[in-house]
Amino acid sequence: MNDPQSWERELATAGHVRITSSPGKILLLIPMALVFVAVGYWLTTSSDLTMLVVGWVSIVFGALGVGAALLQLAIPAVITVTADLIRVRRFTTTVIPWTAVEAVMHQRIHSTNLVTFLLTDEGAAQLRDSATRATRAALAANRRSFGSEQLSLPTALTASAADLAAWLAIVHARATGHRAPWTERFQPPAR
Repeated sequence: MNDPQSWERELATAGHVRITSSPGKILLLIPMALVFVAVGYWLTTSSDLTMLVVGWVSIVFGALGVGAALLQLAIPAVITVTADLIRVRRFTTTVIPWTAVEAVMHQRIHSTNLVTFLLTDEGAAQLRDSATRATRAALAANRRSFGSEQLSLPTALTASAADLAAWLAIVHARATGHRAPWTERFQPPAR
């Protein structure tokens, strides 16, 4: 049940769609982080000071990666989509009304696929006022990096980022009256 057609049916019948993080994708992070720990350990056996420092940095980085993956497994992300808003629960809950969203985009940054919301000025101000420090920091970083306030959904979801972005763009268009950027990946059901 991770395709736009089933999400559309669920939204119509239940009034909401829940998309969660994928434990399998998160578990893949652990071996990658352990590689950093192993390489770091190997580097710490060197008598060269630079290698020793790089080794310890690698060990700490890898250990943080394992910790982050375990935390994501313990507290999975839950995205709830309704006709009026999207609720993102990670460690805290962020509620974004569709009226605060200017556009929904699928972005690929290196090998990471993101579903990103470009926020209206009013929506960004509203979110800044009610958001956690982490969300405010993310908004500020995105403003500096991309020139606009954007918020991305967590990665490692059970859904394809491209499919999810296309479907969310349609839900957003229905909620706001904006024209939806229909894609070849998903056409809304005929009404």
